[in-house]
Amino acid sequence: MQPVFFGIECGDRTLAIQLFLNHREPGVKADLFAAVRENLRLLADVLEEDILLCVVETNSENWWAAGRIVNPETGYDERMPQIVTDAPAPELKPRPPDRRRT
Repeated sequence: MQPVFFGIECGDRTLAIQLFLNHREPGVKADLFAAVRENLRLLADVLEEDILLCVVETNSENWWAAGRIVNPETGYDERMPQIVTDAPAPELKPRPPDRRRT
């Protein structure tokens, strides 16, 4: 990582995070950024100045994942909710150990 990125000095623990999203309203993205920043600060002791977030937005019909079946009439996988509204944020839980690394 460069010692200075966009005019901001970067430390040894600087994180560059790239998020891929379907279209989200600016307020929703701002809330997401705040949650990422706060959780990294609390759970990983990362300084706010050491977090660089980049968002790539695309239409939902451009997404693909293994096993996804897209209805050509709607452009959605019928297993996905088409509208997400005011859903409560999921509770953060400790991640179980990765058994592949043992």
